[in-house]
Amino acid sequence: MRKIPHVVPAKAFESAETLYDFFMSHIEPDLVSANIPTLDTPYKNETKEEHDARYAQYSLAYNICETAINAFCDDAQAFCDDIVQKINTIAKEEDAEEGTKALETLTQKIQDQ
Repeated sequence: MRKIPHVVPAKAFESAETLYDFFMSHIEPDLVSANIPTLDTPYKNETKEEHDARYAQYSLAYNICETAINAFCDDAQAFCDDIVQKINTIAKEEDAEEGTKALETLTQKIQDQ
């Protein structure tokens, strides 16, 4: 199994399948979605023990992929939540600033009378 990269290209977000394929291609290339229909073809002469060992490896790969995708989604959600919080903070600050300016203008008009 290969190392999973820390940067996910934008193309990986096109669909759930492309996101799965991006991660799985770094974990167990046999298990990318295009290979699933013919997964056993290259191994047609393997013994039952070899088959069972390969499928045990595939099961591990699926678990690693699921963990990686879940961690990625959690990180992406936290990133988005942080952006929303920053936007809301900026909007509140701008609203407060506008309110302060309006109050100052009103106070000045009252004092001018």
